[in-house]
Amino acid sequence: MTLELTPEEKANIVEQHLKNVLFAEYNAKVSLIEANASTAAENTADGVNVKLVEISKQKVALQKELDAVNALVDQTTPALSSTTK
Repeated sequence: MTLELTPEEKANIVEQHLKNVLFAEYNAKVSLIEANASTAAENTADGVNVKLVEISKQKVALQKELDAVNALVDQTTPALSSTTK
């Protein structure tokens, strides 16, 4: 017997990963606020900016995967009948 995740389950997993990346993004932005408040934080700010670029790439990749999985969800979801009287 082979078990596979449904498209809905896959979408849920990708959404959780995306949510974690959004937490990391906000955390980095708060860190940048802290770094900019310090007079000797140029290196820290640069490091946070690099992290934000990486987070942006992760968001794009995860959104692409979510779009692909959601396309599968749409294909497997039966269409509602338009013959309602």
